[in-house]
Amino acid sequence: MQIAELAEMLLQRDQNVLFADTCTILDVIRSPVRSQMDVLETACRMSREISVDSLPFSVVVSDLFALEWSRNIDSVRDTLTAGLRAHSALSATAGKLHQLMHGAPLSIPDLTSYGFAEALENICIQIIAAAHIAPREEFYERASNRQINRIAPAGVGKSEGNDCLIFESFLGLAEQLRARGSARRIVFVSSNTSDYGKLNNVKPDIAKDLALFDADFAASLNHGYYLASRADPNAPS
Repeated sequence: MQIAELAEMLLQRDQNVLFADTCTILDVIRSPVRSQMDVLETACRMSREISVDSLPFSVVVSDLFALEWSRNIDSVRDTLTAGLRAHSALSATAGKLHQLMHGAPLSIPDLTSYGFAEALENICIQIIAAAHIAPREEFYERASNRQINRIAPAGVGKSEGNDCLIFESFLGLAEQLRARGSARRIVFVSSNTSDYGKLNNVKPDIAKDLALFDADFAASLNHGYYLASRADPNAPS
């Protein structure tokens, strides 16, 4: 599929578009140990809406998603497991303290035994299964130009090749949608703040490119959902 074909398909759906990078979806698995409950709640809401075909916008991911997921999922699982173990160890200490002070044991379950990682991965997989896939083949030259000229998400001392390809794929899709007359909201979401910037301080190169196609930036899944759910693309962020 070419990017123009994807744009035409999305145009027919007549919905706002949320283009998510890989780290944004992986954040769903990390969210319990990063105190990102808004991210987790949003992912669960999307899962419920997908199951009854009521998600209020179209989700798009790059065709690099599967590769990046396979490269990072083990370390993300480890982050979750380590966080749950640390919490369980602290809880066990609290249980012993309670027994010492009150003479009665306090039973606290081991959080690693509840299968949270698998459940969270399944939510991510459901979201991605419902997503449209944006091809990257047309954007190698544009991504290479970003790398050579150190245009964000590339920068001094880092090439960020995949990030450049993903962002150029997004810009290509936004360009095609606008060329076809779409006035729908188009949102790019990435929690990679070191390369894209923060919500109220988006890197100038990123902001400039987004403005070309009247597109929005979100730094978390929950904010991306909020923007993509809004009917008016000119409403305040």
